[in-house]
Amino acid sequence: MPKQPDKVLRNRDDVRVAKAHEDGRKRQWRINVPGLYLIVLANGRGTYVHEYRVNEGTKRIKRKTTLGQRSRLAEELDDIKREADKLNSQVSGRRDPVGEAKRKASTITFKELADLRFDNDDSLTDETRDGYRRAFEKDVYPTMGHLHADEVTREHVMRMRKPISERHALSLADRVVRAIGGLYKWGRKHGHVTANPTEKIDPLSSTVPREVVLTDDDVRNVWRIASSDHVTVPLALAMKIALLTGMRRGEVLRTRIAQVDFENGVLRLEGAKLRKGKLVGGDTKNRKSHVVPLSHQVAALFREAIELANEKADGLADGADIVHVFPARVAGSKFAHIDPHSASKALLRNRDRFGIEEATMHDFRRTVATWLGEDEDFLVVKRVLGHVSGDVTERHYLHSSKMNAVRAALQRWADHVERVVDGRIDGAGKVVALVASR
Repeated sequence: MPKQPDKVLRNRDDVRVAKAHEDGRKRQWRINVPGLYLIVLANGRGTYVHEYRVNEGTKRIKRKTTLGQRSRLAEELDDIKREADKLNSQVSGRRDPVGEAKRKASTITFKELADLRFDNDDSLTDETRDGYRRAFEKDVYPTMGHLHADEVTREHVMRMRKPISERHALSLADRVVRAIGGLYKWGRKHGHVTANPTEKIDPLSSTVPREVVLTDDDVRNVWRIASSDHVTVPLALAMKIALLTGMRRGEVLRTRIAQVDFENGVLRLEGAKLRKGKLVGGDTKNRKSHVVPLSHQVAALFREAIELANEKADGLADGADIVHVFPARVAGSKFAHIDPHSASKALLRNRDRFGIEEATMHDFRRTVATWLGEDEDFLVVKRVLGHVSGDVTERHYLHSSKMNAVRAALQRWADHVERVVDGRIDGAGKVVALVASR
């Protein structure tokens, strides 16, 4: 590795095209911030590294820390430079940030690091935090929880994920590794660790995006599952609402009664709030507010669900109140609402029984988007799904909700589903006889 790289990388374009040596040896490129380098391997993987020297006793030693990985467009470069500048400022003040982090990390275990993040990282949604906790408790803590956080290596992570992959759960194994990677990224940012043991671990599962779209027969059979005795009534209502709106399972099951506005025919999902410089809360995955127009069928389903919730409230002690449309079935549950995983498990348990080869709750969203995309404007479909655009103009300047068009689109989809399952709406506005199998 040359000590003096022959070119200084100054901008994203330079970083984006930087390659390894022609003979396949890794190459170290200098970036125009003191001590900051980009190391590029033959396979194109690029890693940002910061180096500095510090006195330790009578010796002058070199410290090195990894700051992150190069993306395809090198969009992270400005953040990497700022982090390197921060390290240089600390070194100029006679500090040893890497040494300090190592000493700090030596006193914290992997489990303690995870608990710190779960308790303090407001960027995690409740569903994500709970999913990470479950995965760590089942597959990670038994082998790695007791290890010092900075002593966890790539080999530890590889050994941890092997039993998961042997359960034929390759995607789960990859998600657990990504969760560990996110934990170490957070830990390094807050000075708890100095390295990320997942950075050179390749995924086990296919990176091809899932493309399952439900056929009309699948839609009919999903409705049959939700109308059968194999699924509880609240879960059945939630599954139907997810199918008719394209909402995520967690968004449906976390819905609070106060968010359902029958007078205006909408469901209002709140975005995250900025408190003391941090984003807190938020009902959606992207933490942006989202207004979902209610078709006649969905409004009827919500009314039925709220009636059931109120009946549950009548059986509680005086003063108790029901907040969620789908309250937890058992007092003292981890969530005040039904666990989102319950809906996915109910669908998975019953797919074979009702002749569905492959379908997940998230496939409902893709199905709604695909069907609407045949005739609707692309922006309308995005508004239905609550997606945030990456386009600068749309993200910062175009705030039209296209509410009327979205309402019409969702009503059209709900009418189509009703025809598919050969159902009807009675005079009271309740959904009835939609291929019920009870």
